[in-house]
Amino acid sequence: VTADDKFSRLSPMASVAYRWSDDFMTYATVAEGFKSGGFQKYPASEQASGIPFDNEISLNYELGFKSNFLDNRITLNAAAYIIKVKKQQLGTIREINNIPVESIANVGKSTNKGFEVEAVVRPANGLTMSGSLSYVDAQFDEFLNESTGRDRAGERIPYVPKWTGSA
Repeated sequence: VTADDKFSRLSPMASVAYRWSDDFMTYATVAEGFKSGGFQKYPASEQASGIPFDNEISLNYELGFKSNFLDNRITLNAAAYIIKVKKQQLGTIREINNIPVESIANVGKSTNKGFEVEAVVRPANGLTMSGSLSYVDAQFDEFLNESTGRDRAGERIPYVPKWTGSA
């Protein structure tokens, strides 16, 4: 990555859906994701100023369904997905001139696998109850920490909860 690099890319997507009835539809999607590379916007130190990082690219696969029951009083939607990430951007500590420096870096590859379920129930006019549940297994496939030499492949990605829900 150099100061002259351009951080742009086309992100293709393809999706197919089939409506089995007025109340039930299934779909499959494949998409490429893109997060622009760049330079440290707010460097924590002078040493981090101008350190570049490359584009992050993801390949996303999703299968799901959307449904309504009982005259639209119940909605149930679900999806399962796999996301493969290359050149993942992550805040990390690097050693520059023997000084630990916090910066964004491309750390390797990761895989995120999970599912989401959403339900909405309308038992009476004016009353709506909803809830959702999500699970994600997010881990590094490749990640060798530059400063420590520690291989983090197989470790969970930080700040990605396994389970989330709402009601």
